[in-house]
Amino acid sequence: MKILTYNILHGGEDENKSRIPMILNIIKSISPNVAAIQEANKFDKNDYAKLKQFKINFPYSAYSEGLISKSGRRYDVVTISSIPLKKASDFDTSTRNGNLNISIDSEFGKISICNTHLSPKTEDERLIELSKIIESQSKYEHKIILGDLNSLSRLDKYEQKVFDSFNDKQKRKFLKKGTPQYDVTDLLTNLEYVDVTAFLNQIGNTVPTNSNVDVAHECALRLDYIFVSKSLINKVSNIEIIKNSLTEQASDHYPLVLHLK
Repeated sequence: MKILTYNILHGGEDENKSRIPMILNIIKSISPNVAAIQEANKFDKNDYAKLKQFKINFPYSAYSEGLISKSGRRYDVVTISSIPLKKASDFDTSTRNGNLNISIDSEFGKISICNTHLSPKTEDERLIELSKIIESQSKYEHKIILGDLNSLSRLDKYEQKVFDSFNDKQKRKFLKKGTPQYDVTDLLTNLEYVDVTAFLNQIGNTVPTNSNVDVAHECALRLDYIFVSKSLINKVSNIEIIKNSLTEQASDHYPLVLHLK
């Protein structure tokens, strides 16, 4: 089984062009069973035709809307699947961005998969959102939290020069009084979720790609994660950050793929 997480940036569209064909080709080449997509902006109610393109090979989908930001954008998420989905929670308006917990029946038993896009503001805000996500999975034995956590991990062992190079936006987002914050990823680890990329020694940056224009992604960071419950770790065979000529152009984030066997 393959599970994909991918932040596609502003619904896969820029002011003068669509990146949707590239994104669809990337997903097709990976051929996941489940794909968790962040920044699937307005796919459902405002542009169902766009979601329909993604559903060609994925008959099942679930959707969660974010709140409208000061910029006028709304950051939604969609989970598409070749396996029937059962929505557990879309968190209504209790998180800034869309966040979505679904469950599937798999060969390993029922799995809760939370498609996560945490606040880009502060670690304190992200912690509040994450606590709701964790609670939504409390009744499940097998669980996965994946997506754009907008947070750092101490397991990446960043050098001080990385933090010294942060611009003002990055400082507000990742530091508190000049100190890097790891509360989000620490909380998951303390609750016995396993950071698969670190567990398999496959750590690498998930931002920025060559097409990045976001000032919050000016240096190489790992912001996209897949955490699994300990009950699933012996089912993990691989994890990949997909870096190629297409993913360099399609978004400011690289896709991340989990393999379970």
